[in-house]
Amino acid sequence: MIHAVSAGPGGAGAADVRTLIFMVSKSVMRDLDRRLDASGAGISGPQYGVMRLLSQESATITELSSRMMLAPATLVPVVDTLERKGFVQRGVDPRDRRRVPLLLTDAGAEVVTRVAVITGPDSLAQGLNDLGREKAQQLQALLLELVNQFGEDDGVSDRAFATNLNDPPRAG
Repeated sequence: MIHAVSAGPGGAGAADVRTLIFMVSKSVMRDLDRRLDASGAGISGPQYGVMRLLSQESATITELSSRMMLAPATLVPVVDTLERKGFVQRGVDPRDRRRVPLLLTDAGAEVVTRVAVITGPDSLAQGLNDLGREKAQQLQALLLELVNQFGEDDGVSDRAFATNLNDPPRAG
C-alpha cells in the first residue's frame, strides 16, 4: 500500500504526485496494451489515442498534436499507418484547401468500439469503481484542473480530456 502524499510548505509535494501519476500511467498503459492485443487490430497505443479522439470529431494533425501533447512530426507516421490500414482517411475542407481534416472510417470506429468493450482486468476502471462515483468525478475534475494549469501554450484542450470514454465512437 502506498501512503499519503507528503506535504511540503506549499502543499502536496510535486515529486510525490509525479510518482503517483507515473504509477497510474504505467498501470493504465499495461491495461491498454492488453486490450489492444486482445482486439487483434494490430494497433499501438498512440494509434488508438488518435482513433479515440477522431471518434469524437474530425481533426487535423496539428489539432491532434495539440490535444495529445505530441509533436506533429510524431503523429504523421502514426496517421500514415492508420490510413494504410483503412482506419483513418484524410478529408478535404471546402473552406480551406490547406486544412486536411482526418476522419475515422467505419472500420476504425469498429476497432475503437471493440477495444472499448473488451472485458477483463482493468485496474483503472476497478480503482475508479472502488472510489465511488462522487470521488471518481472529483478526481477527474481535479486532474482536468491540474492539466489546465499547465497553460494554454501546452495546447491542452478541455475537450480532449473531458470526453467520456464510454460514449460510442462515431464514424466519419
